[in-house]
Amino acid sequence: VVSGHQHIGGLHTDECGIHYIVMESPLNTPPDGPGAFFVAEADDVHLTLSGYGNAGSPIFPDAPAAPGAPSQRRLRLRSAVRESNL
Repeated sequence: VVSGHQHIGGLHTDECGIHYIVMESPLNTPPDGPGAFFVAEADDVHLTLSGYGNAGSPIFPDAPAAPGAPSQRRLRLRSAVRESNL
C-alpha cells in the first residue's frame, strides 16, 4: 500500500506481510537535493524501490553517503512469503 505523504515518511510491514509505504514530504528536501521520490518495480518475488529519500529516511535507511546517488530497497512480496512457508 503506497499513500500520500507524511513529513518524515514511513514504511511498515504487518504480520501478514503487507507493506505500507508513506512517501516523505518534498518540503524536507534540501535545496540542492534531488527530492524524495522512488520508482517501484515488482517481479514474482520482490517489490524493488529505487530513488531518493531525505536524511533519516525510513524508506531508504541505508542511503549511500555520496550526494546524488540513488538508493534501492527490496521488499519481499506477500505471495513469495506464503509460498516459502508451504
